[in-house]
Amino acid sequence: AERVIQAERPVPGDGLPVVGAVPGVAGLWLSVMHSGVTLAAIAAEGLAGEMAGQGVLPVLQPFQPARLLQSA
Repeated sequence: AERVIQAERPVPGDGLPVVGAVPGVAGLWLSVMHSGVTLAAIAAEGLAGEMAGQGVLPVLQPFQPARLLQSA
């Protein structure tokens, strides 16, 4: 028997990954992206460091959740 499975892929509104702490919500970090397989290692490293208080990796700075929360 054949089977078809369809699922929604998480793609943020601007098409770019979202990786980091959500401002104003203590203890909430996000890692949302379409290309999770290729970016999983750097996203995990960055989130782990951020959670441990080491700050945001420079390469992940443009992908912080705060950019989507700013008013236009």
